[in-house]
Amino acid sequence: MTTYSAIANSEIAVGAPLTNSLMTKNRDNPLAMQENDVSAPTIAFATEAGTITSQGALATLDGVTQSTVDANAIGQSELKDTTGAVSVVGNGNFTLAGGSYGFYPQVRDTSGSMTASIASSVTSASYITNVFLNNNGGGTEYAQQRLFTALRAYDLGDGEVGRFIFAFIDNVTSDVVMAYQATEAPWHYNGKTDVRGKIGKDGKKYRLRKDMGVLPFTFNSALGDTVKMKEYVDAFILAETTSELITQEIYQRDMTDIPHPFMNNDLTGKTIVMLDPVSDLNHKLSEMCSCHDEFNLNSLFHDGHLTISNTSLNRSGPTGIIIPSFKWKKTK
Repeated sequence: MTTYSAIANSEIAVGAPLTNSLMTKNRDNPLAMQENDVSAPTIAFATEAGTITSQGALATLDGVTQSTVDANAIGQSELKDTTGAVSVVGNGNFTLAGGSYGFYPQVRDTSGSMTASIASSVTSASYITNVFLNNNGGGTEYAQQRLFTALRAYDLGDGEVGRFIFAFIDNVTSDVVMAYQATEAPWHYNGKTDVRGKIGKDGKKYRLRKDMGVLPFTFNSALGDTVKMKEYVDAFILAETTSELITQEIYQRDMTDIPHPFMNNDLTGKTIVMLDPVSDLNHKLSEMCSCHDEFNLNSLFHDGHLTISNTSLNRSGPTGIIIPSFKWKKTK
């Protein structure tokens, strides 16, 4: 880190020589303030809620807390949010992208007759936010959910994902019976892994964790042992709190538990696929979803505008899920 050196009045007095020392201070002091050197001047920022004091002229305002944020400072435009959508011809159970960070879903039906059950009974090893859509009169049923998002780039191992698009296909007719699309996969905000965190000075996202390296056993190994569980709890309370970088591995950690959004549906005669997440078409459709109010990606599959390949690509993704390419339907 660059050290801040105060410039004496005598060094800038009328007639004072331009020395190497003075030029070095002029060069280093701005860097020292930017890097928050402890010897740099303290800068006070006045707010309606009080004064925030921070070291360095270009400080990151680490002193900002809930008490220093005005009650009306954060509105809809300051929230990072997106929408995910699911759809079905008939009836089906869906895991919604928002998980515990999603709002109450909205629904619609092209036939005007449907039933939507929120938090219907499902079998799952992890907590999930789900909806059951039931067709009462034909047509296609849709549900969309607005959710808070980090709007970060997800990478399963093959490059940046545009949008997670899953399809539930009838093996006989090749029709897409159910569809899911969202910027988040169903395992990101559902399941046991907490992907919340704060942005650090380096622009990366971190979460607080306890260093449990002092114990020779894991939490899972203590579940069936009362003595070990007590020892684990006591050690956890005393353990040092550390900042852990939220990596792609952490984001994808619950993929095994929730590999697709169509859990608790009858899979007889059906195939589940996740469409090529890094393709150019995927990124184009993702931008349409984000920037065009009337665009409905799910309907492109139900209305036959897109065709899905029968061959799985060499892509990283959930175990047992086919990842094919897809394209626009050929027209004469």
